[in-house]
Amino acid sequence: MKIGIITFCFSKENYGQVLQNFALQTYLQSLGHETFTICYDGDRDFDSIFARIKYLLSNFNPLKIYRFFIPRLLNKRAIGDIRQFSDFKTKYIPNKTDVYRTYTALCKNPPRADAYIAGSDQIWNYHLFKKYAVKNNYRTFMLDFGSDSIKRISYAASWGITSLSKKYTKTLSSLISKFYAVSVREKSGNKICERLGRNDAETVPDPTMLLDVCIYEKIIEENVSIEKRDKFLFLYILGENKGFDIKKVYDFAHSKNIKVVYVTDLSNVDKWEKTYPTIPEWLWYIKNADYVVTNSFHCSVFSILFQKHFGVIALGKKRKSLNTRVDELFALQGIESRYITEENFEVLEKEYLPTYFGNDWLKNVLFKIQE
Repeated sequence: MKIGIITFCFSKENYGQVLQNFALQTYLQSLGHETFTICYDGDRDFDSIFARIKYLLSNFNPLKIYRFFIPRLLNKRAIGDIRQFSDFKTKYIPNKTDVYRTYTALCKNPPRADAYIAGSDQIWNYHLFKKYAVKNNYRTFMLDFGSDSIKRISYAASWGITSLSKKYTKTLSSLISKFYAVSVREKSGNKICERLGRNDAETVPDPTMLLDVCIYEKIIEENVSIEKRDKFLFLYILGENKGFDIKKVYDFAHSKNIKVVYVTDLSNVDKWEKTYPTIPEWLWYIKNADYVVTNSFHCSVFSILFQKHFGVIALGKKRKSLNTRVDELFALQGIESRYITEENFEVLEKEYLPTYFGNDWLKNVLFKIQE
């Protein structure tokens, strides 16, 4: 079958976001399907002319201006595609559509396919969408375009939330009812689907866990020439890290007489030296680290795949609900919680044995479609 995948695909900093796209595509191709990525860039896909005006007026907010420019001035090295995400996508995710800037354009000229798959990552977390483009964004990521004859499937779509806003319930119920099959990444997502009338939703692993680890090792071998000499702790922080003192990580590394390789994104401005690896290099750092400390779901996944000593910094405040992703990852793997605190890094030394990889849900769904 010809299958179009829609997911987040424009990040220049989020390694897991790109790798989950690669993994789902690669898995589908291993089943004999033809795949392509539907490129939707909906940051400014405004829901109405009034939403556009509100957006333009909001840009005059001094605090927003400050938050936009200061990180860029202090992290000049990180501006642009220094991590070469575009090169990785050209090489490993080559099949894609032209960029759709609006939901309307996608409806007028939808890509031809036998099936559309929404997933993975937090594509159903409407809190991630800019408030001026929420409706167009969630209609797109819930596959409200294309011919009715096209089968619509979600694979490991994450809501990224534990409760649903009433104002979206009616519309989302209508959209999800059109899906041939629904799967989500977290069990909490099943409850949301049930509220929307889908009692048949399944919980499945992230697509990065559908591939054998040797595939990621091959990517490393083909692209990385780094030689490991000194022991190191790999510190990967995704998004702003508030409420955790990074110095404590450096203190732990110092106690072990090892260095820290620190990777983060543009929003984090601090005094510590940073590294901006390519995607293959990012995988190399996880595979070769003596310890991994992260607040990232996908970095946790790859730490498990590469069998590393790792610990997770829990997210706080407005992002606290996202810890559910990691809680359920631990449960899926049958391992104890591996959260660390500023006072306690003991979990980094604990051994663990994952018990679960892979899943045939998507394979079975596609087989039924072809019968």
